[in-house]
Amino acid sequence: MVKSKYLLFVVVCVVASLFLFGCSVKIWPPLNVAQCEQLPDFAGLDEKHTKDECYSYLAVKNKDVSLCSKVYNDSTNCIARVAVDSNNLELCSSITENPKSSDYCYYQLSLSKLENNCDKVLSPSMRNTCLFKVAVAKKDSSLCSAMDLDSGISSIEQISMDLCFDNIAKSTSSFELCSKIEEKILHKNCLDSFLRNSLVGKSELDQAMCQLYTDKDSQQACSAVFDNNILECEQIEDLMVHNYNCIISLAIKQSNTVLCEKMRNETWCIYPEPCKSVATDFECYDMYAQTKLDPSICQKITNEHSDTRDMCYGNIAYNLNDTNLCGQIVNKSFGMPFCSK
Repeated sequence: MVKSKYLLFVVVCVVASLFLFGCSVKIWPPLNVAQCEQLPDFAGLDEKHTKDECYSYLAVKNKDVSLCSKVYNDSTNCIARVAVDSNNLELCSSITENPKSSDYCYYQLSLSKLENNCDKVLSPSMRNTCLFKVAVAKKDSSLCSAMDLDSGISSIEQISMDLCFDNIAKSTSSFELCSKIEEKILHKNCLDSFLRNSLVGKSELDQAMCQLYTDKDSQQACSAVFDNNILECEQIEDLMVHNYNCIISLAIKQSNTVLCEKMRNETWCIYPEPCKSVATDFECYDMYAQTKLDPSICQKITNEHSDTRDMCYGNIAYNLNDTNLCGQIVNKSFGMPFCSK
């Protein structure tokens, strides 16, 4: 009798708790729509999943856009997710109420299909990002030109367009595209990359490229490298162009480190010490050694620039996968992670 009373008490307590606190469904992920209908409309302490989330989950899983009609809050997000997951561009056009969902749909499918549907993206910044990624992936510079420079902060958008041309110029070995880059430093760096590649046999230097530089000194340096004439470097006034574009380039091209001695001194000002003139031949040796992967040239760098020498050995050790070179490094912290283990 006592036992039966105890069981009755337990049953009453369980029923009461269900009545007071409700019975939450703990099945996730759901297997069918019937399970979705048991979920609450809003997430709570007992159940973090909702009907809408459940219907969207099943719609995407089963690629069944009809289930999106059961989503009460923002069914367009559900449609966009089904469209992207099923690679169905036509579904994007059915999203008319929510621009964010529509943009997401066209943006994602443009990237996955590598088709230019970016013009259908309403958000200017997202449209530009879409054009950039599709252009670089397809190596199609015409899409770079389609980017909107009036979509936000013009300087940022211009740099994005410039980087778009820069990427495609390098990936397609088309130095002509460098001329489309507006920002001066990026424009010069783009052309410099083709100049460096010609030094190691990755490409042929075209004299027509020299005329694409916007300053006279860079044009002169490019011509000097093309003509293989060190005397032409002396006509260059700009210190950096003289040293890096002309002297170092010719030293590498001619496999002649003696030319490094023609590097002009730089003025270094390190507060609070007074400014001083510093010989820069060590920078020539460093770039020559790393370009040629010749560690014997690193030793030409004097103790005054031991950090540069250590990095010279460290970079070459990494590129050659040669741990024996790590023994030449004095300060391991400058030897790259490869030699600092």
